[in-house]
Amino acid sequence: MNTEKELYNDYSIKISSIAQGKQMLNFDVPRDFFELLFDDSDFSGTFKLELILDRNNHVFNLEFFFSGKYSGNCNRCLAPLERDASFNEAMVVKETEYGEGEDTDEIIFIDIKDESINIAQLIYEFCRVHYPLRFIHENEGDCDQSVIDKLNADEEENTSETEVDPRWAALNKLK
Repeated sequence: MNTEKELYNDYSIKISSIAQGKQMLNFDVPRDFFELLFDDSDFSGTFKLELILDRNNHVFNLEFFFSGKYSGNCNRCLAPLERDASFNEAMVVKETEYGEGEDTDEIIFIDIKDESINIAQLIYEFCRVHYPLRFIHENEGDCDQSVIDKLNADEEENTSETEVDPRWAALNKLK
């Protein structure tokens, strides 16, 4: 198992030695990447990353191609769940002198003297952005049935105990 520093260094690209044109780099993003580097216990996964790096003088076009699985707990029943994921992202890294330029969502500016760039933060952000808002089993039947039964029982209990305001009773007919 890698230490935090070793894991972080695994995602450094020595840009000073990259030739002009396109190159393909491959990275593994293990489960402990999210836990060790970003202390994110709510979010995890394992991914394969294919990075196409296209250098044109002092501009690097980075194309990220992710494939793997997200891991977490179902939002409906809290049972452990894994879901397949595949997504792409792009980023431009531009070398400048004297710290010119301000980073945006699409462009990162680095000093021309920098010998490497670390993409760990980008990997984390791209994976986090593509994490589904609703992380649930595709079929409700795959959920932990005891939890679903308890939720349904609580819902029925709450609706049967409360009196419906007559002004809103007409809306129940629309169900």
